[in-house]
Amino acid sequence: MRCGECGREIEDGSRYCPWCGATSSFIPSDRRSGRKRTAMLAAFAVVALVIVAAFIASMDYDRTDDRTLNPQTQPDGGSTVVFTDGVYYVSGEDAGLFDFELTESDGVRQLVVTLDESVASQYGSFTWYVNDESKWPWGYQQIEKTEPVLYWTLNDDTVGDFSVGVVCRESSDFPSFFPVGGTEYSVDVSIDGTYIQQYSWTHQGKSYELSVDYTYSDFIEVSGSSGASLAKRMGYGNGTYSVVTDFITVDETVTEMEKGLSELYLGTYGAMDAAGYTEFVLAFVQTCFGYTYDSVLYGQQEYYAFPLETIHNGGGDCEDTSILCAALYEAAGYDAGVFIIPGHAIAAVALDGFTPAETSVTTVSVFSFDMDGKTYYGCETTLDYNTYGIGWIGSEYAIAADGTVYCEGEAYRDQGYGLYVVSEKD
Repeated sequence: MRCGECGREIEDGSRYCPWCGATSSFIPSDRRSGRKRTAMLAAFAVVALVIVAAFIASMDYDRTDDRTLNPQTQPDGGSTVVFTDGVYYVSGEDAGLFDFELTESDGVRQLVVTLDESVASQYGSFTWYVNDESKWPWGYQQIEKTEPVLYWTLNDDTVGDFSVGVVCRESSDFPSFFPVGGTEYSVDVSIDGTYIQQYSWTHQGKSYELSVDYTYSDFIEVSGSSGASLAKRMGYGNGTYSVVTDFITVDETVTEMEKGLSELYLGTYGAMDAAGYTEFVLAFVQTCFGYTYDSVLYGQQEYYAFPLETIHNGGGDCEDTSILCAALYEAAGYDAGVFIIPGHAIAAVALDGFTPAETSVTTVSVFSFDMDGKTYYGCETTLDYNTYGIGWIGSEYAIAADGTVYCEGEAYRDQGYGLYVVSEKD
């Protein structure tokens, strides 16, 4: 479909335009701030790529007393190199044109990348670059040299997937802002290590900080086709919505995150209260995880993401953040799930004797559903702030006692919409 404001093509069912930021008329104004994040992020990404390309990374310095770690070449003719510690991987069709050497001296690690002499001898100028492609927004660094070798310093936070390459020219007379006008050779490098995610947010007038860590290999295990088939990930959109519960997983990272949240809550309030704590968790997800299209993060119109993928990328679309929120509720011992509704998804948590807190927002209504003797309340995860709490979602949505979902008064029966809960706990 096309945006009614700027006329550009946008995804069917989109709630706002990533080009101009225009929103659909039926979206409550208090929710629009959360929806604008993608448009702002897209604009920021364009500007950021321009700025960081101008930044000359401090990747190059003299080597002294280097200690070489011996690489182990794979049987496929050199297209992949795996270093002996099992951490560094290099691949790509140009990999055979590079030599790799991992060095360490005085606690400083470097990956020395050298262009093969048979190629390098044809040129006199080399623009090397490293592009971090493992986390949005991607980071680009480059350095221009007269020698065909890059000394890439690997810091503790140098973790993830990188594209490393060189643009070769006959001379250095050609001014280069972006590496254009030459012949390019590149390889893909994956570096395992520990990611530390840090969060800061405010809830009910108090400020909180939390950090969680995980290894990049843990993330790789659940990302892309390693975690689930694309056909399964695209369940949202083809009617097989029940697969959403397979993505509500409680791994070590989710467990660590929930433990940190519960400790913060107890440190402030002194005792655990179901209504208060589940609201605290929802506020954390709302504030610390932004809304971003699947097409931006994953290159797919629809993509169910595991919680660790959303944690790694710092956000996702409505079902991704709902899955994360539901996983945190599961980790805390609550019955949880996800409501799939027309064009949207929200988390769900079962609470006893709960009444949604009063809100001054006039464009929302209570959304809850009884299943198996439990009442599940909707949790809107796509807000920038905890504007309204558990049980309230946009008033265009409603759900009947028989499970029929309504959007703007229209009934959506036999289309797969409704509540999907996590399987019974062991």
